[in-house]
Amino acid sequence: MQISIKATDIIKFFLFIIALLFLANLMASISILYCGHDSVHGIVPLFNFDKEYNIPTFFSSFSLLFCGLLLVIISFDKNNTLYEKTHWAALALVFTFLALDESMFFHEQIGVFLKNSLGQPVRFIYAWTVPYALVIIFIIAIYFKFFTRLDKKIQRNLLLAMVVYLSGALGLEYCAFLFGCSEHNRHLLYIIFYTVEETLEMLGIVLFIKVLFEYIHLKADTLSIIIKS
Repeated sequence: MQISIKATDIIKFFLFIIALLFLANLMASISILYCGHDSVHGIVPLFNFDKEYNIPTFFSSFSLLFCGLLLVIISFDKNNTLYEKTHWAALALVFTFLALDESMFFHEQIGVFLKNSLGQPVRFIYAWTVPYALVIIFIIAIYFKFFTRLDKKIQRNLLLAMVVYLSGALGLEYCAFLFGCSEHNRHLLYIIFYTVEETLEMLGIVLFIKVLFEYIHLKADTLSIIIKS
């Protein structure tokens, strides 16, 4: 049996889900900010971008795991050199960790630990962005040579995906830290921060998925999965 997967269909599916989640979060935010209802039989936290263990969180984790799966597939390409296989496989591990972090909130636990250890105010929970930023700089330094060996179009699109994702994951998180925003301050600015932040993260992941499919497209028009008995 052979299953052919069209990249455009998958990208459209991810974008459609993001649009639905954005609208659901918008309605949840209106309920919180203007109606004073933060539950509505559990529906509001189920779609609120700022809450944990809900549908947006599951979708982000799934998207990151999907990236990891594509990276594993690429790493097994027989035409890749050992150098290329190693770097693609290591990147798959990074995205697997990000998927676990998205669902288990390692970064927030680090933020709480730093806040309690240093005796800082609530907004200091965003301090996790500092060690994460250092790790990202380290990874970029290691992958710089690998990055320069990629196709120019892949480089540009990969850079765009990274900028969009990190703008949300680190940029807006750090801005929230500077402005003193936290879930204890339920005002419009905080809602804007976490809505834009999560939206950028999800769009950045989809852009990265698109880049991976473009890389695969250099070798085939479709991704084929062959299951043999």
